[in-house]
Amino acid sequence: MGNRAFGNVFPKVHLALKGNQSIKEIMLAAPDVGAKVFKNEIAPYLKFSNCCCTVYSSGKDKALWGSWLAHGFARRAGQRVVGLEGLESIDAGTINTSKLGLGQSYYGEQMRLLQDLNGVIAGHRPPQRIETLEPFAKKKSAWLLRKN
Repeated sequence: MGNRAFGNVFPKVHLALKGNQSIKEIMLAAPDVGAKVFKNEIAPYLKFSNCCCTVYSSGKDKALWGSWLAHGFARRAGQRVVGLEGLESIDAGTINTSKLGLGQSYYGEQMRLLQDLNGVIAGHRPPQRIETLEPFAKKKSAWLLRKN
């Protein structure tokens, strides 16, 4: 739900900063935002903000599948955002996603993903995080989280 608030606020913050940037890194985990809204209304601001943005998603996230149903079968950004220019998309669907079976807490439970988050915080881009990531087919800026 924090991703919705972020999506509403970030365009305004981006415009208010006017190049005086103090935001260096943005990480979004399982964003429950419509994929079209994300692509058309949020991603353009992320792309031109000059900060690095990493989006973690999982097709195994059952909470997002519930949201998909509740929103009239509108795909959610956290189900899989792949290939948006200026964003690093990490597909975390390769790992065991939840002790409770909902698949939503993968970003806080799995050591492999926590290691990757640590790499992001350290300022390493995906090619430098080869121990945790592998390229996702031919998609630019899209990565698969390696299994443990």
